Amino acid sequence: MQQGRGPGRVQGWIVWAWVIAVVLSGAYTAWWFMLAREIEQRAAAALEGRASWAELSVSGWPYRLTVAATSLIAPLPGGGQLSADRFAVTTTPFNPRLWVLDRADGLRVRIGDGPARRVEARLLAGSVRVRGDGGLERFSVQAGGLSAAANGPDDRGWDLDQGELHLVHDPRNPERFAFMADLRQLRLTQSLAGPGAILGDTITHARVAGPLNEADALAQSVDRWRAAGGRFELMAGELIWGPLSFSELKGGIGLDADGRAEGEIAGVGALRPEGMQVDALSAPVSARLRGGNLEVFGLSIGLVPALR
Repeated sequence: MQQGRGPGRVQGWIVWAWVIAVVLSGAYTAWWFMLAREIEQRAAAALEGRASWAELSVSGWPYRLTVAATSLIAPLPGGGQLSADRFAVTTTPFNPRLWVLDRADGLRVRIGDGPARRVEARLLAGSVRVRGDGGLERFSVQAGGLSAAANGPDDRGWDLDQGELHLVHDPRNPERFAFMADLRQLRLTQSLAGPGAILGDTITHARVAGPLNEADALAQSVDRWRAAGGRFELMAGELIWGPLSFSELKGGIGLDADGRAEGEIAGVGALRPEGMQVDALSAPVSARLRGGNLEVFGLSIGLVPALR
C-alpha cells in the first residue's frame, strides 16, 4: 500500500512546485513592473527642465531595466548640446544603482557655439553609479575611433583615436570629485591662431587628473559651478602637442564672471624635434590663463573658449 501511494505523493509535490513557481513568477513580474514604473517616473523627473524628448520608455523584462528616450536633446556642461535619435541606458533589477550605456543611435554633439556634428565611434562605452542618497558616485566614458563629421566643404570634423574620462566621488568630502581625462591622437577642427599655430592640429597625448570641487553644481550648469567657487586642482598632467611636450603639470584652474579660464600651471617643457624627446632641451615652464588667454613666457599662445 505504501508503494501504491508513492506516485500520487510525487505528483502532489509536482503540482505544488508548479503552484509555487507560478506564484513566485507572478510576484516577481508584478514587482518588476512596479519598479519599472518608478524608474520611468524618476527618469522623467530628473530630465524635466534639463532635456527634451519625444518618448520615454522602460523595457527589458524579466532580467533587465532599459530606459530609452527618443529624439533626446540635452545640454552639455560648459555649453553645447548632445542629441540622439535614440538613447538608452540599462541596469538590472537587483542593482539599480549601476547604469551602463546601451545604445546611442544618431548621436550628434555641439561644443560651445560650434555646429552640431554627427558622431560615430568604433567603441563607445559609459557607466554611471549613483549613491544611496541619489547623488553621483562615479561617471565613466571610454571611446575609441571617435569621429565627428564635417559640416560643409569649408569645414572639417575632428577625430579621437582613444580617450577616457572618469569622475569619482570623494567619500570624505561630498562636494569633491576626483577627475581624470586621457586623450590620444586628437585631431582638432583647426590649429591655434598666432604663435600657437606651430603646434599643428593634432594633440598626440593629453592627460589631466586631480580633484574637482562643487561637482554637483557643475552637473547643473557651469554658471552655478563658477558662482559656488568651483575650481579644478591639477595634480598630474601631461601634454604632447606638435614639437612640444609638457610633463609634471600642476596648478589650479577656475572661471571668471564671463566663463573664461583663469589660473596658473607649472611643469617641465621640452622640445621634441621630429617627435624625439631630448632631455637637454627641457626646462621648467609656467603658463598663465587670464581671461581665457593662454600665456607662456609672456607670449599669447591661444584663446581657450569660454564655458557657459
